[in-house]
This record gives sequence, structure tokens and C-alpha cells, in this order.
Amino acid sequence: MKKRRISIDILCISMLVTVFMAYVIPCHHINDWQKSYGFPFTWFTIYHDTIGDSIMNSTSVSIFPLLANIVIFYAIVFHTKKLYDMLERKKDRKSIDESSQA
Repeated sequence: MKKRRISIDILCISMLVTVFMAYVIPCHHINDWQKSYGFPFTWFTIYHDTIGDSIMNSTSVSIFPLLANIVIFYAIVFHTKKLYDMLERKKDRKSIDESSQA
């Protein structure tokens, strides 16, 4: 059985995409004092209940939705890269076959 390792490059890309999507996708207004960010699962919440509070007291990061988003984007990037590599190999084989026939 072939042991697969996690690609650090793809993992970094999926983390960046997860954080970037929180900035790009509009927030979800839960109520007047709470906004949540993240796609497809909301993982970052800002509370506006007290004025003058520090950023540490007025925000919340949910770890499990954050990890779920990273796994989802990792799978998307991994399979997209795999498909791209497969198409490139097919294209290279086709060009080699054409050059050998000429």
C-alpha cells in the first residue's frame, strides 16, 4: 500500500484560501451585535457588545469549522493539481507519439 504524505505546499495554499475567503465573502449577521465570517463554514466571529474592548475579548475563532474549511480547500486544490498533472502527461504522450510517427 502506498503511503501518502500531506503536501505542505498544498496545505499552505488551502490555509491561505480559507483565510482569504473570510475577507472576500460577506459576513453573516447573526444579530445586531454579532457577525460571523468564513466559507463554507463560519469560523471567525466578531462581537460588538462592548465599546472599547480589546480585539482578544471581542473575537472568537472556532477551530473545528476552520479545520473543516482547510480540509475542504486542501481536497479541492489537491484534486485540481492531480487533474492538471494528468492532462499534462496525456498532452506530453500525444506530442511524443506524433513526433515518433513523423
